[in-house]
Amino acid sequence: MNKFCKSVHSYESKVPFVASMLGTFMDLTSYPYAYMINEALMEVSSKLSSFRLVESEGLTHKGDFLHYDNPSAKQLGLRMAKVWLEIAMQTEA
Repeated sequence: MNKFCKSVHSYESKVPFVASMLGTFMDLTSYPYAYMINEALMEVSSKLSSFRLVESEGLTHKGDFLHYDNPSAKQLGLRMAKVWLEIAMQTEA
C-alpha cells in the first residue's frame, strides 16, 4: 500500500482503497499465512485513512475452503459498495 500511495505522490493519499479480509473459513492447514494477511490488512487499515477494510465474517465458501460461493461473493460486493458509497458521500460533503 505504501508503494501504491507513493506512486500517486502522497503517502496519505486521497485516493480511496477498499479491500476485504480473507474469508474466515479458510483452511489454515492449506493456507497457513491467511491470518497474517488479515492482520496486515488490519494494520494498514489502522494507519491509512484512505484504506478501508471490509469484514468477511459470515460469508461461506463454495466447497474448497478458499473461494466465496455465489451468494457470499454477492454479499461481499454489496459490503464493498456500501463502503465505497460512504467514501463518496464524505468526499462530496
